[in-house]
Amino acid sequence: MLKRLAVVLLFTLGLFSVASAQQPFQGIEVSGQGVVMAAPDRLRFSLTIEQQGAVAAKLHQHVRHTSEQVVSFLLGKGILSKDIQSLRENLSPWYERVERQTVQKGFTVSRRIEVTVRELQDYADILDGVLGLGVTRLDNVRYEVADQEALYFNALQLAIEDAKSRAQVLAKQAGVGLGDIVQIIEQGHYQPAPKRMMADAVMAEGGFMPGENVINAQVRVSFELVTGGSKAD
Repeated sequence: MLKRLAVVLLFTLGLFSVASAQQPFQGIEVSGQGVVMAAPDRLRFSLTIEQQGAVAAKLHQHVRHTSEQVVSFLLGKGILSKDIQSLRENLSPWYERVERQTVQKGFTVSRRIEVTVRELQDYADILDGVLGLGVTRLDNVRYEVADQEALYFNALQLAIEDAKSRAQVLAKQAGVGLGDIVQIIEQGHYQPAPKRMMADAVMAEGGFMPGENVINAQVRVSFELVTGGSKAD
């Protein structure tokens, strides 16, 4: 009889525990946003060296020679080797329309070089120099911030503080205090968009105005609500 009573008691306590776990959350949930502004400290761009002709071997030789000259020039200007990425060459047929027909005229050989300039005051001389060496195109000019992740963490902290401030205002209006943080949800990782510019704007005299990059962070925070004073102060 005592054993059966103990089993019934344990079963009853188990039901109470489950019922307690299923009680609705008694608190408040708010969103917070943090914004950090940072001046760009590096410039990135892509160089394309392209040549067209009838003999692929000669085109390859020309593009390779020009690429070596460009890389040597960049290294001489103090660009680090890790900031120069010379990609492999591309070979494709060269077609033109002749009397309503598509005719292969030869081949196109090209190579792209990705460059990062960390001394922004040198950018004009560098761009002038590479264009003078026979670079065909200058693309994807963009100003960036090097340590973007650290800046995002600052924005994330500001977002949490913003959420707390909003929650305190709402709790005060409801006549209750703000308790501990129950949950924090990060609403998407940072994706700061680099400032892109047209090549001719970058080359223009007096056109060096990178401005500032904007780094955002958003969170959703749940707080307990308590009677009396606030615990989250």
